[in-house]
Amino acid sequence: MTTFDPSLLPDPAALSAFRDATYSGSGRQITPGQWYTPMLLFGVPGTPLVPGRIGVIPIVFECTPVGWTLSSNIAGSILIQMTYADYADDPVYETLTTLHSPTLNGTRRNRYEEVPHIAGWFGSLHRQGEIEVFVDQVEGCEQVELVLYMLRSRS
Repeated sequence: MTTFDPSLLPDPAALSAFRDATYSGSGRQITPGQWYTPMLLFGVPGTPLVPGRIGVIPIVFECTPVGWTLSSNIAGSILIQMTYADYADDPVYETLTTLHSPTLNGTRRNRYEEVPHIAGWFGSLHRQGEIEVFVDQVEGCEQVELVLYMLRSRS
């Protein structure tokens, strides 16, 4: 479990502005009932990935994780682990992925979906939280893209 560091809290005004902004030139906002698909691209082609922390995905509104896609530039094996911190209630990271963690096993792409939410994951994630992403095990992968599929719950 990671210890909470208050200096790493996102600025609430910046989170609010990000949440209310339009996304990727789509010309519209993500409203309740629509998909929120944050992506994390990590690694450099030609350089093998190593285990460790790779990044943070901010949760900017209430949403429910229902799936993921993991892709690599070359066939390999990787296991992703994630933790979640909800700053509104409990600013301590807790394991998010106990079952159905994003994995590749000698392939270049894998996808998983489960509705109403992924079993073993938190049912609903609260805004002003974040998902911390780690490479737990890796072999042969260089550049990897993780896409989470989340359904926005409410405003």
